[in-house]
Amino acid sequence: MNKSVINQPSNLNKKKLNWIDFKRLIELISVDLKNYKLFEKNPEKFLVEFALNLEPYSAKEAVDIYLKKKKAVDNPYIMQAYKIIQPIYDDLFKRVDISNFTFLKFQKWIQRKKKALAWESKEARKILSHFNAPVMFELNQGCSSQCDFCCLNTHPLTKIYPYTKENKKFWLEILKITKEEIGNAASVGACYFATEPLDNFDYEKFIADFYQVFYTFPQTTTVKGATNIKRIKQLMNQLGLEELQKAKLRFSIVSQEQLKLIYQNYTKKELAYVELLMNNKESIHPYSDSGRARNIHKKRGKKNFEAAPSVCLIGFLVNLCSKTISLITPRKPSNNYPLGMEIISSKKFLTPKEYRHIIRKTINIFMPFKINKNHKLRFHSGISIQSKGNIVTFLGENIKRSLSLSAESQTVLKKLQKEVCLIKNIFKEKKYSNFLRKSILNRLQHLYDLGFLEILEREEY
Repeated sequence: MNKSVINQPSNLNKKKLNWIDFKRLIELISVDLKNYKLFEKNPEKFLVEFALNLEPYSAKEAVDIYLKKKKAVDNPYIMQAYKIIQPIYDDLFKRVDISNFTFLKFQKWIQRKKKALAWESKEARKILSHFNAPVMFELNQGCSSQCDFCCLNTHPLTKIYPYTKENKKFWLEILKITKEEIGNAASVGACYFATEPLDNFDYEKFIADFYQVFYTFPQTTTVKGATNIKRIKQLMNQLGLEELQKAKLRFSIVSQEQLKLIYQNYTKKELAYVELLMNNKESIHPYSDSGRARNIHKKRGKKNFEAAPSVCLIGFLVNLCSKTISLITPRKPSNNYPLGMEIISSKKFLTPKEYRHIIRKTINIFMPFKINKNHKLRFHSGISIQSKGNIVTFLGENIKRSLSLSAESQTVLKKLQKEVCLIKNIFKEKKYSNFLRKSILNRLQHLYDLGFLEILEREEY
């Protein structure tokens, strides 16, 4: 940067403290590395070219902080962005607070899964402070967009759940049961997962019912931001300014041409609180190395691919078309988990009563506070073990921890590494005394609390 041209201001003109233009600047440098290089070379020229009313020195400093090329300082644009963005996270974390879960064991299970993911993926550790939804709904089967970077490798759209009188009643009952059985934490859930929400022609009616139950709208992320402008603007009116300010609408950007269309069809003010996710191939942001993105990895050598899942669900996935409810947890993308997630359990339901029963039974089976001899356990596949005498070292990705374990506890642990085992069968096979059984269960409980051990099922399930 030519510092002879750009001088640090003593006081930033209030007219230059412009959130809308700063947001646009971040979008422009994010959508293409070339833009960032142009901005870095001559900030003043770049700001004039794109009609951004920003102070060059402070804008350059803010961009460097945003890209983590400079430590955070009291930059006016960063401080302003913080004031706008922080309330969004405050609201989300307030709603997923422990007090908003009906069953504490569910919330504890989510925390264990986050701990396990932290050991499995160093990249995932960077985002573990982000919230995770305990439930998400799908109102379609498949997706019409078929983006080549799709982390979930979605199938083409095959079915849409219509908003009939019968389906409306069913949907409202499902939402009310969800609130009762999961708690108000379910309000952070979304009405899409491996789907495009606007593929459903009645999507706006479904989320109106969601608002009726949870007093907030679910977040909508769509790739159709440039294809149905009238519908999108009606959706923005439905959400209202207060909900838009909570980041309830996001556009996935798949090409620079699409971004240009969005800029042409929406004013800066209309986009002030609409997050634009730069997923185009020229973007500076990385892809999760999962789903279809794994297929394009070799084609885009310059593009960063992170060994971290992009799945933000740790909990229940409900599909209204297939009437299925699945228990899902993120996993490090790999050949074993190419989608960056694991489906632990999946059941069909035909009635709201069955839906309630499955939620309760799933929580009781897979999420107990205490493990016992009737549980089928496995050791987490993303963690390895090294033993030396009574000291066992657990190794994750760039992380390790040592614990003291008896020879008997180590024998059980090594067996769980190799296969899923019913604990009481191991005890019978080894003919351990009652004292040893209690001692081993206590050590296994500690490993369970750390997220190292997973319950696959209980004997009677």
